[in-house]
Amino acid sequence: MAWLRSTHAVSYLLVAALILQVSVRAAQTPFLPVSADKAHELPHAANFSGHSLVRFQTNSLDQLHTLLSEADQRGLDVWSARKSKCSSQTGSRLAPQRPENQKGEFGCVDIRLPPKGADADDLVESLSSRVTLAGGSRVVAPPPTSQTIIDDIQILISEQEWQTHLGNEGRTRQPLSLKNAQAYPGQADDTWHDGYHNYDDISNYLSELAAKYPDHASKVEIGQTHEGRAIIALKVGSGQSHSVGGETTHENVSAEAKRKGRRLERSGSPGNDGSKIGFVISAEQHAREWISTSTALFFADKLLQVGLSDTPSDAPWTKEEALQILDTFDLTIIPLSNPDGYAYTWENNRMWRKNRQPNEKFPGFCDGVDINRNWGFHFASSLNPCSESYAGSEPFSAAEPLAISSYISDPANKVKGYVDLHSYGQLLMFPYSYSCQAPLPDEEDLTEVALGAVKALRDVHKRSYTSGKICEILYDAAGSSIDWSYGQAGLKWSFALELRDSGTYGFLLPPSEIRPTGEEVGSALVYILSFIAKKERR
Repeated sequence: MAWLRSTHAVSYLLVAALILQVSVRAAQTPFLPVSADKAHELPHAANFSGHSLVRFQTNSLDQLHTLLSEADQRGLDVWSARKSKCSSQTGSRLAPQRPENQKGEFGCVDIRLPPKGADADDLVESLSSRVTLAGGSRVVAPPPTSQTIIDDIQILISEQEWQTHLGNEGRTRQPLSLKNAQAYPGQADDTWHDGYHNYDDISNYLSELAAKYPDHASKVEIGQTHEGRAIIALKVGSGQSHSVGGETTHENVSAEAKRKGRRLERSGSPGNDGSKIGFVISAEQHAREWISTSTALFFADKLLQVGLSDTPSDAPWTKEEALQILDTFDLTIIPLSNPDGYAYTWENNRMWRKNRQPNEKFPGFCDGVDINRNWGFHFASSLNPCSESYAGSEPFSAAEPLAISSYISDPANKVKGYVDLHSYGQLLMFPYSYSCQAPLPDEEDLTEVALGAVKALRDVHKRSYTSGKICEILYDAAGSSIDWSYGQAGLKWSFALELRDSGTYGFLLPPSEIRPTGEEVGSALVYILSFIAKKERR
């Protein structure tokens, strides 16, 4: 055991030394030149000039855990981490390799590092303490390697903002109603998918879709956030009913009842009583993952358009497939699972991850909870509220997962499946996240549908995705929505998708990537839904 402790100390030393090395050189490599107009910066309180994204390739599980622990202790922002080897290149066609395909290299971790300055001095001080701890330990694995994959994050932020500004500029949108929807048949059209959109625009867009397809779409309010924003969704499927204004509201159960609720028993075949199958697609649990929101909106729009209109579409699925899904499922598509955080990324800090509820012990200091760690299945409390992955003080202490879980659990919604959209990494995964030791009775079916969905996705734009258990591909994480949906709510069909890309842009995909991402992911979703319909003999 002493030898193991000594080895662990050496891993800390190696990781600390590498972080110090790359943080000092982070801002030295010039970024690819961009024109002044494209790099025009729209107002943002947080500025990331000189911040770089560095990819660390570790060589053992111990090094991977040490790197993540070290980054968390130092308040560094981990963008991506997985138990897989990443290519040394950063082209758009990259995909991580499965662990069994590695040759010595174990884990790939992307970390945002600030420019040279006080942070580097702090790293030097920490490194000195690690040297004392390491003593005469022997090294059992080569040290980690690193590569800067984004030289200046602010340039990408400015480019994304400017391209979105140009894409949205000059496009006037008139709100639709149920009465005049037919008078503006092109209002909710393809131009929407040329850029990213703020919370208010997205809310209006859902109203427009509900007005344009009144028998197949309705806008739903699932709950409210800490700051009072509505958690909005579009319910899609044949036979939709509207209240006044085309919107309905779902009442939440109390937080105390949710925390004490027992595991829901998995029912028999979905829809075996002749009713439709409820299915939830959520996006943007992490505020900065804008492409997940755009992808959810693209899928909702194109599914309705292909199935119900004669307007030509380049969506890679057929009218027959779209109609089958609309007639078989009641899809609830939640494009903004974290509205407060999303608004904050538009107004204050583009790289914000958590929600915006105050820190209970120190309001105004390190606010926010990682809502994808706050679900009530194998929840693990966090001690550091400043961490980007702070899970909160107790399960469902955040309004957003409480509201969404209440909606999923409501028997009236008959939910039997759940897909959660994230970025980035190009992964299609299924439970569990908290442990690979937990039994997974439905592993064979989940593996089969995941492999088929990845193939359907790849056939669209030749983009490679990796499939498998979350715990096999990513680092272990407790309190996730996918673990809850499968292990607590009893939803057999539970999947998580990490969208484009593999690190070239990370969370800052240009608007030109919205359509291809939506097309390929939409194709995967159509495959998953069609598979479920056939599996359950619908």
